Amino acid sequence: MKTKLKSFILLSIMLVSISSTLFVNAKKQHESIELIPQPGIKDEEWRKEMFGDVPDWYKEPEKDDNNLEKNYIWEYDRDKAAKYSDKYAYPDDPEKASPGYRHYGKHKDCTNFVSQSLEAGGKPYIDGSRTSNRSWYYGWFNWTTSYSWAGSDNLFKHLRDYTGSKITTNMGSLEKADLIFIDIDNNGYTDHTMIISELTNDNILLNYHSINAYKKSLDYVKDKYPKSKFYGVKIRN
Repeated sequence: MKTKLKSFILLSIMLVSISSTLFVNAKKQHESIELIPQPGIKDEEWRKEMFGDVPDWYKEPEKDDNNLEKNYIWEYDRDKAAKYSDKYAYPDDPEKASPGYRHYGKHKDCTNFVSQSLEAGGKPYIDGSRTSNRSWYYGWFNWTTSYSWAGSDNLFKHLRDYTGSKITTNMGSLEKADLIFIDIDNNGYTDHTMIISELTNDNILLNYHSINAYKKSLDYVKDKYPKSKFYGVKIRN
């Protein structure tokens, strides 16, 4: 009986040890994945992969100047936007799509995810040419979706130029559900988009996709990319 008990205890210890090792290795692997700079909208291969080609028969939404006004008067529900990003950050499943939306791929979904959070917070669609940063909308297909929905630099310029939002490098001035963009390789184009989930006494906690992260500290991200440029976007209320 004592021999069997000893064997059981030893086996249990071994299983716990193996499980712990696997967990640590998985965590290290998850955190070691690097952000990949986006080639940008001028890169033909990347553009086709992200947004596809519009069929000849498809007619894009017409420009609506009256609708553009909504971009300056909408009320941003920061709690709803942040809660959405908390719920669908999916840190353990980097290629899982949020309900009702497609996933753009392991290293390409950050802006799609943040746009979903903005929509959850009340941001209205703006019709028009999908290639114009003035427009912002999600469609059933990638070729019926605006570039500003899923392209980091396109969303950055859409918010900066067409919504009255403010760009800042003072991260201490940001609020919950504001955004932070990274120009990873300092080429003048942003590559990665993140949303603020929570502000603590000493840090900013971020949610993002590609790779997926839940309440990752801004200090952690900055430590990984010390030479990159960070831009905060204060979403207008």
